[in-house]
Amino acid sequence: MRVIKGCKSQKYKIKGAKKTKNILKKVLCIMLIMAFTIISIPLSFHADNNDVVYCNVIASTFGSEFASNYSQALDIITAFHENLPANRAGEVIYPNEFGGLYINKNGELVVLLVENHYNSIANVSMSAFEAEHVNFRTVVFSYNELREAFNFMDYFIPNAVGNAAAANVDGISFDIKSNLILVSLAIYNEDKISLFMEMVFDAPFLVFHKSPGIPTHGCELASLLSHESVSKYLDDVIAPLSSVTVRPGDPVFLRNASGTIVRSGSFGYRAVINIAGRGEQLGFVTSAHLGNNALGRMIRTGDRIYNINGHHVGTVQIAHRDSIDAAFVVLAPGVAGSNLTGRGAVLGRILPAPIGAPVILDGQHGRNRPGTVIANWSGNTGTGWTSGARASYTRHDGDSGGIVYSWVSASDNGVVGIHAAGWGTDGFADGGNALFTRANMHRTLIGHQLYPR
Repeated sequence: MRVIKGCKSQKYKIKGAKKTKNILKKVLCIMLIMAFTIISIPLSFHADNNDVVYCNVIASTFGSEFASNYSQALDIITAFHENLPANRAGEVIYPNEFGGLYINKNGELVVLLVENHYNSIANVSMSAFEAEHVNFRTVVFSYNELREAFNFMDYFIPNAVGNAAAANVDGISFDIKSNLILVSLAIYNEDKISLFMEMVFDAPFLVFHKSPGIPTHGCELASLLSHESVSKYLDDVIAPLSSVTVRPGDPVFLRNASGTIVRSGSFGYRAVINIAGRGEQLGFVTSAHLGNNALGRMIRTGDRIYNINGHHVGTVQIAHRDSIDAAFVVLAPGVAGSNLTGRGAVLGRILPAPIGAPVILDGQHGRNRPGTVIANWSGNTGTGWTSGARASYTRHDGDSGGIVYSWVSASDNGVVGIHAAGWGTDGFADGGNALFTRANMHRTLIGHQLYPR
C-alpha cells in the first residue's frame, strides 16, 4: 500500500478557510452545544429506563455497554444533523472545522475536528458536556473537502469514456476514520498511480492499493421450487392470495425463460411511493440486478415477482441499476406487506448509519447477521458502477436486496439500506467484504416520494 504525499502528516490548505474561519468556528461551537444540550435529557432517559430493550444480536456480539453507548450516540448524531443548514439543492452544509464522525469499538461517538481549530472547540465541549458521551480527535482534512473529492470521483470515473486511468479503477472508499480516500486499482504500480493523479485527481489524502477484484452480486439462480401448485406455465389463480404476506428478508423468486420459478434474491424493506394520478402505492424495495442469467436479463419494469409458494406477490414498478442498484415492487392485490423483520424488530425511519455503526442483514439464507459499517464505497459490481457502503456482516448468494437495518429498540429500528454485493469464494463473503446501498440514496434517485412504512 502506498500513501501519496505524506497525507497523514502534511498540511492541506482548505479552500476559503481564511474567509470563513472565525464565522465557521463559532457556528460549529454553537451547533455542538445545541446538539448536546438538546439530547441531555434523552441521555439520562436511556440510562435509567428499563423499558428500552437493546437488540440481543448487537448486545451479544458487541456487548450491552456498546448497545447502550450506541443508542446515546444516535441521539447526539440526530440532534447534530437537525441543526445543520442546507443549500438550495438540499445538500447539508458542514463547517470546515468538521472532519466527520464515527462510532468507536465501545459504541461511543467520535467527532473529528480539523487540527487548526481543535483547541477552541474542544474546550467548549469539555466545559459543557460529560466526557463519556463524546470523544474528540484531530485530523488534517475537513469532511467537506473529502466529500467533495469523493463525490467528484464517484461521478467522473464511471463516466470518463476513453480515460485509461479511470478504467483502471475498481472502486473508491471514503474512509472517515482514517481521514483518507482509498483508491482500488485493477493494475497497481507506480505508473498507474501517476496516471491516475494526472488524468483523474491528485490530492494528499489519496491512498492507492491493489484492488481485491470486482465484487459479485451473487444471485442464487439454480434453486428450483418443488411445489405442486407451480408448473411450467404458472397460473396466478391457483393459490388464494388473501393470506400471503411478504416480510423483509424473504426470498424473491422470478420466472425464467421456460416459465420455471427460480430463487433469485431477497426482499428489503416495505415502502410507499406517491405517483401522480395513482396515489400511494405500497410495495417493497429490493435489488435491481436480480434475474441475471435466469431471465436472460436483469429485472425491469413490469416483471412479476413470486414468493416461495409460487404466489404472484408483486410487480416491478421502478428499477435503477445505475448508481443505487435498487428496484421498487408494488404488492399485488390481496398481498400484505410486513414491516417486521424475522426476529420481530419493527422497521421505521431511514437511518443514515455512521461509520462504525452496528447493522444487521436479514436475507433469505439467514436472519440476524450483525456487522458494522466500514466505509462509504463506490465501484464496479459486475453490472455497473454502484454507490453504497462496505460492511462487516457475512452474506451468501441470494441475499441481494435483503434488508440492512440498525436495531435501536423493539419499536424503533432504522432502515439503513439493502444488500448489494460482496467479495468472497463459494458464494460467501467474509467479514468486511459485504456491500449495501443506502436507503437515503434510494429515496433520492428512485424518486416518486419513496418512504419506508
